[in-house]
Amino acid sequence: MNRGNLAEDPRVDRPSSSRYSRYGREGNALLYVSDREWKKVLAEEKAASARQSRKKSSAGVKSVHSAKRNVYAAEQTQGRDKGVSAPAAAFSKLEVGMHGRLFGVKENSAASASESERRKANGPVWRPEPAAGGKAASDLERRMEEASSVFGTVKMARPYLNAPNPLLESRNIRRAESRKVRQAESRKVRPAESWNIRPAESRNSRPAGPAADRRQPAKAERSQKTVSPVSLRKVLVASGVGLLTAGYIAAGVHFSDHFYPSTEFFGIKASGLTVAEVKRQVEKKVEGYQLQIKGRSSSSSSSGTGDRITADEIGMKYRDNGMIDRSMKQQYSVVWPVALLKTILVPNEEKLGTEYNSSLVDSTIRNLTLFDSSRVIEPKNAELKYTADGAVITKEVMGTRLDYDKTKAAIIHALNDGSTSIDLEKEGLYQNPEVYADDDALNEKVKALNQVLGANVTLGMGDQSVQINPRMTAQTFLSLDMDGNYYVDDSKVASYVVKLADRTDTVGRKRTFRTSLGTTVELEGGDYGWTLDADSTAQELEEALKEKKKEALEPVYFTTGLCRDKNDIGTTYVEIDLTNQHMWFYKNGSLVVDTPVVTGNPQKNNETPSGGVWSLKGKYRNATLKGEGYATPVDYWLPFNGGVGIHDLQKRYYFGGSVYNGAGSHGCINTPLAAVKLIYNGIGAGTPVVVYKDDSQEAVSQNTGMQDIRTITSYIEAQYGTVSDDADSEDETSRSTQSAEVQR
Repeated sequence: MNRGNLAEDPRVDRPSSSRYSRYGREGNALLYVSDREWKKVLAEEKAASARQSRKKSSAGVKSVHSAKRNVYAAEQTQGRDKGVSAPAAAFSKLEVGMHGRLFGVKENSAASASESERRKANGPVWRPEPAAGGKAASDLERRMEEASSVFGTVKMARPYLNAPNPLLESRNIRRAESRKVRQAESRKVRPAESWNIRPAESRNSRPAGPAADRRQPAKAERSQKTVSPVSLRKVLVASGVGLLTAGYIAAGVHFSDHFYPSTEFFGIKASGLTVAEVKRQVEKKVEGYQLQIKGRSSSSSSSGTGDRITADEIGMKYRDNGMIDRSMKQQYSVVWPVALLKTILVPNEEKLGTEYNSSLVDSTIRNLTLFDSSRVIEPKNAELKYTADGAVITKEVMGTRLDYDKTKAAIIHALNDGSTSIDLEKEGLYQNPEVYADDDALNEKVKALNQVLGANVTLGMGDQSVQINPRMTAQTFLSLDMDGNYYVDDSKVASYVVKLADRTDTVGRKRTFRTSLGTTVELEGGDYGWTLDADSTAQELEEALKEKKKEALEPVYFTTGLCRDKNDIGTTYVEIDLTNQHMWFYKNGSLVVDTPVVTGNPQKNNETPSGGVWSLKGKYRNATLKGEGYATPVDYWLPFNGGVGIHDLQKRYYFGGSVYNGAGSHGCINTPLAAVKLIYNGIGAGTPVVVYKDDSQEAVSQNTGMQDIRTITSYIEAQYGTVSDDADSEDETSRSTQSAEVQR
């Protein structure tokens, strides 16, 4: 619809149509412009009506009202027939003004003047324009004219504003009908006509009359719009609600004496069971109850595997303490959904009534294999382990050591709860190590150590040899610098070698010696043994550690012996017993010769030095021994302590016994020729010579006494063989004459 051009109204400063003006000027009739003017017009109409009511009789007023009703009925009928309302048909144009108001405009220039005068007196009068060939419109005009002739100008209450918009109404009706058809097709529901529903019009029918004629079209139209099919969804919803209500009540009745799902007593699922049924199952469960105990397994032990405690072992019985009955009373079946949810979210924490013998429990637990000391493995921390190449980390040992008190408490708690199994590992009852293999500090230390470790040096010292491996290097020779790095500390190396010398040097050190007679003597003097050069040895060791050498390293010595073992006398030595005046010679553990001898004369202060070990300084043939007032030629000379040595003395006829007390030597060891030959051929320089006194009863009792040379020679030759005088030993060092000085 075209609204036309709007212009300013000169009277009220409101916009209106530019083609029409107020009150029929220029031959046009403009009915309404704005709300404000409409209120003003209403007030004027009310005042005019009041004035006319006072002038006219009540019969005239009734006639007017009847005429209005007839006019309205005719308008409604004509609107239904043509799709346009009766008031709209009375105008030649319809326009939309401000605020969406509908304007009806009737163009009639002939009646403009008289109409203006009448409007001033009685207000605006509406006259419907005759429709083409329309009888209803002519009747309407006729009745309006008759009413005007009798009572003056009839002022209507603007029925066209109260009626629906004729242009919009027809379009809305068509849209509603189209929407109903689409909804019926999409939902596959029969249209309203197929349902045997009586229309609202027939149900609300009334006797014909003026008022009924006027209201009947609107009612019929409303009935046509409100008729709708019975919703299947509503029926289903109503049915569902009924079923749910019935189910809710049935469930409440059921749960009044049956336990909810998720209910559990002593490991028994009580869902759907009555109190009596649960009690019977509990009694049966207690009779056959067993608590399985799972311990920590290890590679060397299966401690705890298969351990269990039965009801018979501890005397367990069921005692009804009313807990099951209380649980049933607390179900509150009236609000069973809430109570069921509470049962799921908050498990029952009450304890069943059971009883057992506490002393039997304690003895049963102590007899478990978990506490068998022969199977228990102690926990061990992860730690450094050194190999030939450096440091590594050994994995921790978890062990199987349990805390008895805590374990006992956990087992009793499981018995009280009715648990069928308990995992001691999960309960945290084992004593665990404190340091694990993934410890950061431990791994950092290993990394730093491996920067300097790697040497593997062996210091050769017989049975006292020292293996300097990465472990010993890290523990003995390394230090940390300011940056936290490890290095070989030369001061620690030197200190270690000094301590090593003090521990292994043997010269002048005390020794315990087991004699040929089976006794034991203490030795301390002499010059035989080993003396380490600490400075030179420390320097060589430090170099080997820094260069990470893997080799044997021979220490540097000032003095050496034949054997580097802790017992450095070894298995090759000469043994001289001054008390029993006897001598033995062993080579590589075998006895070469034993013979009686004559040692220094103590009566003349020529006693042979004793109580120590001396090193043989050499061996000589055909030497002349000289001293103060004497010169004695000998065939064999074996010195070991200054001028004191072993030699033959062919002019001596008796050996052994107590000969030395009155006719002893100047300090040397006078030996039979047959014996000295054997010693000379088997001995070498550096051989230890042990000289001691043994006054023990065991040693003295074995004294062979004094023997003559013939008996001695026969015995030696028979036992050990003979040696030719002309045989030269490869160990002979000199044939020159030697001078011997007797010790005091």
